[in-house]
Amino acid sequence: MKRIILLAAALLISACTGPQTASEFANFPTVSSKTIQISRSFSAVSASLRSGANKCLNKTEQGWVSQRVMNGFGGMQTVQQNLTTRFSTEVATGSGEIQITMRKNISSDYMHEDGYIWLLIEAKSVAGGTSLSIHEAKFADDISAVIQSWAKGGALVCPTLSLS
Repeated sequence: MKRIILLAAALLISACTGPQTASEFANFPTVSSKTIQISRSFSAVSASLRSGANKCLNKTEQGWVSQRVMNGFGGMQTVQQNLTTRFSTEVATGSGEIQITMRKNISSDYMHEDGYIWLLIEAKSVAGGTSLSIHEAKFADDISAVIQSWAKGGALVCPTLSLS
């Protein structure tokens, strides 16, 4: 009986952790994906994406956040939390491709010590330009328009990233 309970607990914890790799994230049910073709060289798109990620997606933010939680009596209440959130990116490159994975690490989230994947940007060299795929958590900040603008050579405007 003890083994069954331990096995059930292990399965429950592993199911709650979410995707751990870029490929798991890209195929996860709560991730939306968008792929577009850009008439710009891969090297130019890659440089713009790196610059945008370095300037805007690697930072630490702190602030107060309101959240609705269930109280001990079955009702809901609003609580205020002062959160520190760290956003970080990892860049992987190959011949004619780049992959930028963004992680979000919230100070009060003890289950995801390294943060969890929040965004995946993939660009590949194709005939006539570059193929850009953006994978975002459906409950995320929807920053794909900003990333597309970077890839197309637009200004490096930083999107607003939520703390929670």
